[in-house]
Amino acid sequence: MSISTPLSTVRQVPLAVPRSDSPATPRLCVFSHAGGSVADFRSWTREMVGMDVDVIDLPGRSSRLHEDPIDDMDTLAAAVAQNVSIGSNVMFLGHSFGATLALATCFQARELGLSMPATLAVSAARPPHLEHGLTALLDSSDTELLRGLNEQFDTVPAAILADPDVASVLARAVRADLTALAHFVPRSKDPLDLRLVILEPDDDNVTGEMAEWSQYATSVEHHVVPGGHFYIRNTDAVGYVFDLLRSHI
Repeated sequence: MSISTPLSTVRQVPLAVPRSDSPATPRLCVFSHAGGSVADFRSWTREMVGMDVDVIDLPGRSSRLHEDPIDDMDTLAAAVAQNVSIGSNVMFLGHSFGATLALATCFQARELGLSMPATLAVSAARPPHLEHGLTALLDSSDTELLRGLNEQFDTVPAAILADPDVASVLARAVRADLTALAHFVPRSKDPLDLRLVILEPDDDNVTGEMAEWSQYATSVEHHVVPGGHFYIRNTDAVGYVFDLLRSHI
């Protein structure tokens, strides 16, 4: 089965850290939270990461504001699977919304007979068969949508909430991502033949619910990470996560 998707649907953007010239160098593909973009990971350093890092850049945000966001998970996942370089030296790290997109990409890759990553790390996210608790926000105005996110995750700066025009720009991408999440149904019940690493923050509204990710893979590790939903902005926590991931290289 092949799903036709435009090449511009996704982009694979390297982080601005020193990179290896060797194609065999371990590489991490990062899938960001709802409304997130490459800019959210610019603070990551080579010392912190210790490997090459690419961020999956979706339309409708950051430098791609002029493009329409896509609100269907399978469309996004098929585009990633077919247009991003994946191999045995690649790991996926999906954070929040990005965890489900990374999982969906693995299912699409398997269905299409394409390469899959050696490791899938899912971070700060409920598994897709559980209600993510954000569906009701989809009927809200742009500002109400972002305020609702803030009540759970404290992520939207006050300056954005205070400016309706700026809020509408961010809300457009967030709304598309949450719509994709709300309607996604995993394409298969057969576990993926890869290593699944569960990264569960110890102070988050998903704490205690991430163990159920284990049904999606044949090999599973579960680690508790210090911090809240956006622990990825904390240098020490991110360093801890990358130490874990590098241990699988």
